[in-house]
Amino acid sequence: MLEKNVRYAHVSQVSKNIVLQWGEMPTSVAYIGTGQIMGWGNKAIEIRSVETGHLDGVFMHKKSQRLKFLCERNDKVFFSSAKGGGHCQIYFMTLNKPCMANW
Repeated sequence: MLEKNVRYAHVSQVSKNIVLQWGEMPTSVAYIGTGQIMGWGNKAIEIRSVETGHLDGVFMHKKSQRLKFLCERNDKVFFSSAKGGGHCQIYFMTLNKPCMANW
């Protein structure tokens, strides 16, 4: 496991400073409205609780790909990945049930 220090700030005021253990070191981290932190890299997307750091959901890729975060809406987060020939694929993960990932 890889550790990364995450500082959660709300309107430039630090609310919490926590250390999270990631399966894959994320290249990007975002706070999402469900009280969770989402980190994603080349092979994984992990959703973790802000309060406990507990892993609430994960999606692992078979091979590296570049993911772009699109949005969070109705307890889902959406990503796209570029494919050859100008095509892309859209992925989503449901957030309302911890430990459950839908792709």
